[in-house]
Amino acid sequence: MKQATFEVSLARHRQLAPDVRAVFVFRYFNRSRINKVRKAARAAERVQAAGNYAGSIDEFAKILRVALVTWRNVVDVDGAPVPYDPDRIEDVCTIDDLQEFISIARQELNI
Repeated sequence: MKQATFEVSLARHRQLAPDVRAVFVFRYFNRSRINKVRKAARAAERVQAAGNYAGSIDEFAKILRVALVTWRNVVDVDGAPVPYDPDRIEDVCTIDDLQEFISIARQELNI
């Protein structure tokens, strides 16, 4: 049986030492929630494919806010720690980061 959560480090952080590497912790979903996340991810991809990158960031972030449990070692551009707040996901992640999270979630959750 899988754990209730899984941890993700972004590709751009993996070369950092484990004690400073940003880690994002996500929860597993039941089948009903997975279907909702799957639909939301497809909608976000359609928004992005239409060239609306700001809209796709919002859509990807909505998905991640639901799944995100906590984070560790997340810092702002000045290196100051950013306390966990799921509403700040867009502040600490780029669109590429959000897409990487979605890709990892698809693999981890089979969506």
